[in-house]
Amino acid sequence: GIISGSYTAFYLSSFRPVEILRGNVKSGARTPLFRRALVITQFTISILLIISTTAMYRQLDYIKNKELGFKKEHIINFQMGGSFYENYDSIKQELQQNPDVLSVGRTNFSFHGGFAASHVNWEGKQDNENVTLAIRSVDFDFQNIFDIEMVQGRFFSNDFQTDVQHSFIINETAARFMGLESPVGTQMSCDIPYADGKGTIIGVVNDFHFQSLHHEIAPLILGIHPWWYTDAYIKINSENVSNTLLFIENKLIELVPEFPFELHFLDEEVERLYRTEQQAGILARIGTFLALFIACLGLFGLVSFTAEQRTKEIGIRKALGASVPGVIRLMTKEFVKWVVLANLIAWPIAYFVMNTFLQKYAYRINLGIGIFIASGLLALTIAILTVSYQSIKASLTNPVDTLRYE
Repeated sequence: GIISGSYTAFYLSSFRPVEILRGNVKSGARTPLFRRALVITQFTISILLIISTTAMYRQLDYIKNKELGFKKEHIINFQMGGSFYENYDSIKQELQQNPDVLSVGRTNFSFHGGFAASHVNWEGKQDNENVTLAIRSVDFDFQNIFDIEMVQGRFFSNDFQTDVQHSFIINETAARFMGLESPVGTQMSCDIPYADGKGTIIGVVNDFHFQSLHHEIAPLILGIHPWWYTDAYIKINSENVSNTLLFIENKLIELVPEFPFELHFLDEEVERLYRTEQQAGILARIGTFLALFIACLGLFGLVSFTAEQRTKEIGIRKALGASVPGVIRLMTKEFVKWVVLANLIAWPIAYFVMNTFLQKYAYRINLGIGIFIASGLLALTIAILTVSYQSIKASLTNPVDTLRYE
């Protein structure tokens, strides 16, 4: 704003009063290069923002629809507190009296972090290097709540007393990391809080995203360690959701009145992992609209100025037989070249910026040439529409009016 206002002020103040009073002032034919540079710069920024916004939208859409390896819909989670720990079994029975409450479970399963098991050892380990793997504490209902698929072996069961503390389940990535083709039955040990950390691998689950998509799926150990539980999860029926949620809230208030539970849906929690990107996407869309609007205003003004300067030229061309489409092409082709040049400048910058942005995701879209071509065509279309109005207006002017002797 300051630069634009200063340019106008300096330009106007450079006029000599004598020349103004004589009517000899000519309208800025000395600075066409500067005006062109402004338009090219404005459209370069606009195209850069269009590409960035499109890429961000596609990445967020990819995240939203990517298969995570578990079901996140219609699952309520909340942080446990108060007497919920001591009375968990009775509270669970009370909640499951409602037929729309399908399953209740506990875990320290969190997308934001969790425990790690250090000095992990297993039968057949080739070296003595210290290995640290992620570990999560689950319960017997974990598989039913999240629909986790078993690749080998079985899940934890109440029928086996040793499943508490002395049995482990690993994911496919952990099995590959350990170099175990058939991990079931393998003895394993690790250093973990409040437990001896020794047990047997009883199963392998499919790889699921227990962290955000900013991270690759890491080797994971699952175990049953009740003193680690931090969160409760309730899977509900997809029908009658509002009444079921109201029932759960009232029941928790009744059974644990001293603790204010905050209930959240798991799919909403997953979306919150990418809140920064969502906000950036909104700002980018607003910025793109404003940049395009400003660029179009600048282009519109420049076209108006050019049409005014070339009024007599257009009149002569029409008098000599030039058609309206021919005059429109004459007025448009110069501005189209500028927008094409803006594309050539914006594309490499946008590729570098968005490639850097996408690097923070372990799972991301490919920046195909289609995004760049589509963004360039959009900017070009908007520019042509902006130019066409004044071009058509100039081409429809009666040559007699423009060539009349003054």
